[in-house]
Order: sequence, then C-alpha cells, then structure tokens
Amino acid sequence: MLSELDINKIVLNPTLRHDINYDRLLSFIPKLNCESGRSKQEKVQQFWSGLHHDLTQFVANRKGFLRAHGPNDNDWSLPILLNEVKDIIQTLVPAQDHDMLEEVLDILWLMQQFARGMLDIEKLAGWLSSVLKTHCAPMRDKWVNNMCKELKRGHREKDIDELVAGMTSLLRVLTRRRSNVP
Repeated sequence: MLSELDINKIVLNPTLRHDINYDRLLSFIPKLNCESGRSKQEKVQQFWSGLHHDLTQFVANRKGFLRAHGPNDNDWSLPILLNEVKDIIQTLVPAQDHDMLEEVLDILWLMQQFARGMLDIEKLAGWLSSVLKTHCAPMRDKWVNNMCKELKRGHREKDIDELVAGMTSLLRVLTRRRSNVP
C-alpha cells in the first residue's frame, strides 16, 4: 500500500510526470467503491491493526517481543512506517536539510531507543511538527497540531490507541493533497 507513494515509481512513470507537469486540473481521487479500492482499504486497516497489535505485544512482553523481532528488525510495522515517513519527508525538504533528516530520523537509532524504552516520542513529535509546518502548506497546520497532540498524549498516558491515531494522522498529513480529502 505505501509502495504506491514510492518516489521512484512516480519519477519513472513518464505519463504521470507529464500529467503532473502540464495538467493544472489534475487530481487524484482514490477509487474506494471498486474491488481494488476495498482491497486497499482492507490492507490499510490490517496495517494499522498490525501496528496496534505489535505495540501491544511490545508493552505486554518487551523481552519476548524483542526476541521475536529484535530492535532492528524491519519486518514489523513500526520500522516499516518510520522508513516510509522518512522517505516522504525527504521529498518535502530541500537537499541541504537531508543530513539533518538523516540524523534525526535515523531509524536504526530510533528503534534501539524504542527497544530500551528511551525513545522521547514527545520530542520527536515536536520535531516532526516543526518540519511539517516549515515545509508543508499552512492549511495543514491544524492537522499537524492534532498529530502532535495525539502522539504526545499517547506517549504520556501510555495509550497505544492514541499513539496509533497519532501515527495515522502523521501519514495522513504527509499524503493529503487538499483540505477536502478525508
């Protein structure tokens, strides 16, 4: 599902590049009422449910979870999500900011901190909020503030539902094209 946002797929598609460059009225509307749309919606729901399950298992039995997945295993949902978020943000920020992005969103380091229970999600949420407000349209500021509040509240209250809601909001901020998109 997230692979559809892969910048390489977009860049290597000449028809899409042409349409983006020359069609001012171009818009992307997901087809949700067809079989493939329903299938995509199911996959999205499975991903978020999987993330919730993974985080619940981590909190319930950190040692057992880490034995099964390891702190750096990219086969579970959190590092997959963080890598996608990083890739998307990398397309938003200018090249001179990529080093800073690599430093702050060093997924290996973040996952090691997470595994040890030392990841400062509130600080990360604040940084993400700052970056997104700097590099995204001002109409997204309300969404960014909401995302930041959800992540901070989820971290403070150890509320997995709220953390997942914050991560869902983060991805929505990064993928929304205009304010009337749900």
